[in-house]
Amino acid sequence: MGFTFPEDAGYPLDPHIGPLYYMMETHYNNPAQDSGIVDSSGIRIYHTPILRRHDAGVLSVGLDPNWKHIIPPGQPAVVSEGHCISDCTKHAIPPAGVNIFAVNLHTHLIGKKNVFHGDFT
Repeated sequence: MGFTFPEDAGYPLDPHIGPLYYMMETHYNNPAQDSGIVDSSGIRIYHTPILRRHDAGVLSVGLDPNWKHIIPPGQPAVVSEGHCISDCTKHAIPPAGVNIFAVNLHTHLIGKKNVFHGDFT
């Protein structure tokens, strides 16, 4: 299991402009302190000299956790929204637009429900 780009898209790799490094971040949750658990996490990157038709990229939208985003105990629900307004996107998204082919909703251990309001058609 894992993530695979569409066949006509690839993440551009240029030894002159980067990226120079990749980082894999893994979050572990073992509240029972079970021993003997073996981690087989990893990342496999395939590269080819044959360029894909479309360059892929990453757009992160949401909230940076800080003191203003502390959730008081006992709350039945808390709504956190991430918006990407035109003042932001006009600097990074070309006028012709982009095609979104994946979404990763992420809440660590505190989230009970994620809802994406969007349309991929």
